[in-house]
Amino acid sequence: MRFNKGNTPWNKGLKGANYKKHYPNGIPTIFKKGGKGYWLGKKRPNFKLPHFFKKGEKVGAKHWNWNGGKQKSGNGYIYILKPDHPNADKKGRVPEHRYVMEQYLKRRLKREEIIHHINGNRTDNRIENLKIMSHKEHIRLEYKLKPWNTRPKNEGL
Repeated sequence: MRFNKGNTPWNKGLKGANYKKHYPNGIPTIFKKGGKGYWLGKKRPNFKLPHFFKKGEKVGAKHWNWNGGKQKSGNGYIYILKPDHPNADKKGRVPEHRYVMEQYLKRRLKREEIIHHINGNRTDNRIENLKIMSHKEHIRLEYKLKPWNTRPKNEGL
């Protein structure tokens, strides 16, 4: 809402109900310079976890929704839980297609080696469907397979 020149809003200078009474030195916050955290110097309440939230009790294979350590990522690849694998991410997961190829070749894959899914299905990680290639070869192959490069060269801007 806009005010005409000379008019002032009714709440100008006010900062909440009884602000000055409760906080004569200003509202304490951790975001101001020299501010202290809310719980600093205060006794924290003692919360007791319910019986079904016991730490470590429903983890991994003990959890009711355990699926063998497999997860599908947002980009369509299957990840498996291998926390001791040297190429595992910070959550301890490895792409299944890379792991399957490593087991088949009996060696670790290099970072520059790409695993291509022949049928295009990222969840089909059978060894018959996987092919190892360089990044350059993979780009060429994907460019040939994509439908967007089938447009005739005469169509212009």
